[in-house]
Amino acid sequence: MFEALITHHYLIMLVLTFGGMLCILLVEQIMPRRAMAVASPGRRWLTNWMVAYINYVALVWVSTALATSTWLRAWVPDFTLLTTVHPVLAFVVAYGVLEIIAYVLHRLHHSVPLLWRLHAVHHSDTHMDVTTAHRHHLFEPLINLVLLIPVLMLLGTPAAVMVLVVMVREALVLFNHSNLSIPPALDRILRWVIVTPDFHRLHHRSDQQYTDSNYGVTLTVFDHLFRSATDSPHQEQTQFELGLEYLRTPKDSRLDRLFLLPFKWQAWGQPSRRKKSE
Repeated sequence: MFEALITHHYLIMLVLTFGGMLCILLVEQIMPRRAMAVASPGRRWLTNWMVAYINYVALVWVSTALATSTWLRAWVPDFTLLTTVHPVLAFVVAYGVLEIIAYVLHRLHHSVPLLWRLHAVHHSDTHMDVTTAHRHHLFEPLINLVLLIPVLMLLGTPAAVMVLVVMVREALVLFNHSNLSIPPALDRILRWVIVTPDFHRLHHRSDQQYTDSNYGVTLTVFDHLFRSATDSPHQEQTQFELGLEYLRTPKDSRLDRLFLLPFKWQAWGQPSRRKKSE
């Protein structure tokens, strides 16, 4: 089983990512949390799927190059932390390390102006469903990958464990970006540990005090620990505006403009990132 995971991990991730998006998208039509923001969402779905596919191909190419890099492997010590421990412990440690790094990187993407120009592509979606999960500017996941792969290699994370970590994180990312209606009682329980759709939807609220909160990618523990978690009444989830205060026209979500946005930021008249105190 583990050998199959390692051998076919790119195919598995392809099926999980795009098959998962399709399955959740279908269920969202049956039990949506919010009404669809546009009458004909097909163009938006197609754009988000194309962005996701471009990113997937690029990430596969770069991750393969990094994982097989003799230069990078030369920096890995002979003894690493996770090579001799039980696979379950290796999974927990690798997952926790990835999550805290992802939390820090996410906060940096909100506070560093140049990084925000990349991350704004993700937040510019004025509706939120499972296809939003991979609506990222190409350079954002590449930056994250280049920083995360060496850490996993230095930890000595076994290949099968690494694949399982990536699979679980992918499933949770699709879940927490979804437009699924989760019972309030279940949501309150789950959000103590994992990022739920309602918890993450606040992060996509156009009001910046909420946009700059709930940074956890799959776990909420660091938001609770560092007091960046926010909440709102259950009924508000269906009413507040999603996206940003700018980049709200259909033209802003064209594939070409999403890629060029960071480089045309000032030319297209986008505002500088505000500080919370303002």
